[in-house]
Amino acid sequence: MVFQAILFFLAATGAIVGAVAVVMLKNPFFAVLALVCHLFALAVLFLLLYAQFLAAAQLIVYAGAVMVLYVFVVSYVGGADEPLGDDDGIARKIAPIVAGSLFLVLAIAV
Repeated sequence: MVFQAILFFLAATGAIVGAVAVVMLKNPFFAVLALVCHLFALAVLFLLLYAQFLAAAQLIVYAGAVMVLYVFVVSYVGGADEPLGDDDGIARKIAPIVAGSLFLVLAIAV
């Protein structure tokens, strides 16, 4: 029982860290690798729920086939030397307004 709780917290932490790394990493290749780590952590969480088929499908379909496709696309397209983002910074100026509006709408909905 204690082993399952420890494994749950490790897998949940791995899933959250992997998801945040996908969004925060600027290099697309490392972002794809972080997504693979996230998918492995989700497979462990499925195993803890006794959903062996979902865990196997998660690993074979998503972490296996789809991530290989993503890695090939990122390797083919390249662009790791170019920084992500726009030059004029309009997205940086409008992002707080959009985030605040989304928060307001969600707060009203709740």
